[in-house]
Amino acid sequence: MISLIMKNMRINVRSDSRQKCRACERKFEESGSLMPLELGRVMYIPGRKLMGLCVVAKNKPGVLAKIASLMAEAGFNILYVVTNTTPHKISDVATVVLYLDLGRNFDKLDVVVKRLKALSVVKDVKTFKPVLDCLLADRYHFPLTINGMRAVLMAMPVLEGLIAITQKHEALKAILWHQGIEVGRRVVKSIKELYGIKSYHEFIRILQARAMSLGWFRIRVVHEDLPERKFVLRLYNNWECEIIRSWGPKDKPQSMFIRGILSGMFREVFNEPFNVIETKCIAMNDPYCEFYITRTKLIQ
Repeated sequence: MISLIMKNMRINVRSDSRQKCRACERKFEESGSLMPLELGRVMYIPGRKLMGLCVVAKNKPGVLAKIASLMAEAGFNILYVVTNTTPHKISDVATVVLYLDLGRNFDKLDVVVKRLKALSVVKDVKTFKPVLDCLLADRYHFPLTINGMRAVLMAMPVLEGLIAITQKHEALKAILWHQGIEVGRRVVKSIKELYGIKSYHEFIRILQARAMSLGWFRIRVVHEDLPERKFVLRLYNNWECEIIRSWGPKDKPQSMFIRGILSGMFREVFNEPFNVIETKCIAMNDPYCEFYITRTKLIQ
């Protein structure tokens, strides 16, 4: 079946193009320029004098530099900083959240807070102390949002719990697939509303950016045939299959949820049903998950 699909897709690439494709693929896989980004807003460092500051300030150039300069003068080490403003429109106010290691300069905190409040660009300063003396968490921002919509971060143990039950009961995998379809359709609808996209290429560029920025996976388009509605996507670090791979190598592709999402997304973009087949999978020790996406032929 898969070989027939591949034949029908007529992916004919000349030798020099193949070499360029392989070079690009190697560069894409080599993640040396990439690094993890901590989003949890929770810091745990035993033995350190931790303290948090929430600074409400004017949103203008040089403000962050002034705040950082005061921290340096006091001998405070900035371990983590989050600047927050409205991302989809210009705002006059920004919030700067600082996670600090006060070291031996703990007694300077009150003076630093007073100096911050005295700055003309600062509107307010709040502090938050660590929990259990070594765990520091931002308690001033809730809920989390993405482009104004509420978002919920889920670490791997939570996602593992959602996936694990489907490994014990085969019938539940179909539920993952159907849930994925619904998720994919809703995501595309929200993308259309947020960005006003009108074409497939606009959609795929936004999908690549959002999927990577939200930590879902990295996407590479290997083949696209718009008139025939045939596509090949490679997903690197697909979280669903990374979880399953951690339980031991498999003998067949494992994606159900992400495969459903892709089906739902393409259905919503083109307003017609799509079939998605995973032919390579990191759970099988392949370097990526590869998906063949084709328009579903309706039986007359």
